[in-house]
Amino acid sequence: MEKKDYLLKQYMVEDKDIKKFIKSYWILKKSGEDEKIPKLFPIPSAHIIISLEDDCSFESKGERRQIDGDMVFHPTTHMWSIYYGRNTHIIGIELSPQGYYYLSGEDVSKKVDKIEPLREALPGLWRFIQRERENLRKHRLEGLKGYLRKEFQKYFEDGDARIIDEVTGYVDREQILIREVTERLGFSVRTLERKFKRNTGLTLKKYQTILRLNALLEDIYMTEEINWGELAVKHGFFDQAHMIKMLKEYLGMAPGEYLEVRDLLGDIFEVE
Repeated sequence: MEKKDYLLKQYMVEDKDIKKFIKSYWILKKSGEDEKIPKLFPIPSAHIIISLEDDCSFESKGERRQIDGDMVFHPTTHMWSIYYGRNTHIIGIELSPQGYYYLSGEDVSKKVDKIEPLREALPGLWRFIQRERENLRKHRLEGLKGYLRKEFQKYFEDGDARIIDEVTGYVDREQILIREVTERLGFSVRTLERKFKRNTGLTLKKYQTILRLNALLEDIYMTEEINWGELAVKHGFFDQAHMIKMLKEYLGMAPGEYLEVRDLLGDIFEVE
């Protein structure tokens, strides 16, 4: 796809309280047919997708899902193909790993690899968005941000929210063992795993693996001459064979095959 055919912008959240629950807002506007069907690599947190024009559908493991209108795309542990409409206009909200838990109060471990209509998952937010659609079409996000701030405000001092935020902070910044995280926070592995899975839907190990592989793919995007051994060391894998095995498991193809097609979302769309 030529760059002129789409607009993709991302706005990272800076407010330290809101960052516990929302990572970014993003806008995708595109027209025309896709030359490649973009694939979404596993993601460790939910995205709220506000569809302002044609709807999109998703396919994984041979199953196609069509959601009419706005939706929640929950954390994923495998690849999804995305089929955009001819005229796509989306505003997305990238939640933090625990953001959906605090919006809904639901155990997120029951939501992994699911897509839900927003009107069923978060009816209050869905009703607000219906009133706000004209502003959203003009990319005026102040009202949406204000609504979400009020929703999350009561959890700014929540103890579990602070703990999970600390845990994801450690794992995001460092190649750290789960045992080290529990020692820093003074929890048993069992207690921390229970809290983490309830709030994020994923085990700590799964979360760490998805982050590590996403960071690896970021490096691959920007590298022409790939040294697999060096990448394995840099990203904390046991060795090159272990890294390639994990990539193949999550990509659904050998890394060499992927390099020939380069059809992940990040290969096709470039954030401005």
